[in-house]
Amino acid sequence: MKGTRNDYDYQLRVYDGNQTYSGTKGYTYTWYNGGTGGSAGIKATGYYTLKGCFIAEVFDDESIFGGTSNWTVEFWQNGKKAGNFVRVPDGSCGQIAITAYYFNEKAKNTDSWVNKTASHYWYYRPASQIPASETNWEVRAIQTIPTSGKVHTYTRNSLTTDNSEF
Repeated sequence: MKGTRNDYDYQLRVYDGNQTYSGTKGYTYTWYNGGTGGSAGIKATGYYTLKGCFIAEVFDDESIFGGTSNWTVEFWQNGKKAGNFVRVPDGSCGQIAITAYYFNEKAKNTDSWVNKTASHYWYYRPASQIPASETNWEVRAIQTIPTSGKVHTYTRNSLTTDNSEF
């Protein structure tokens, strides 16, 4: 898997767990409370633990297909590893940013994808609990191919704050 309209090397997005997502239709969503949208009132599940966290969306994370993970996701700041991300438990959170975009800007009205693949999200809580205020950081998603031992590292050092990447 990969991000839509992007090269295969584009393997992650990073979000601010405090951000509220809304749009032209007025439906609002947060990572920690979820939200309701669409003319059918479809609920996207939030996961309260994500408040105050960086959230990494790893596209090729095989856990979305029921496999075991060959990924680690690390948080680096000022050139030093500060900690590891933790995988969001499967089924505990919807795809909040993309849900807000589809319900608000694309007028989607289905729930078949809203809460299905949250296990490819990971979180890390910085001491400040304000990801947008953190500086000089980088997220590293590291994939080890079990059959060959080959390692791929994908990095990101900016937050996805709007729908321009969708």
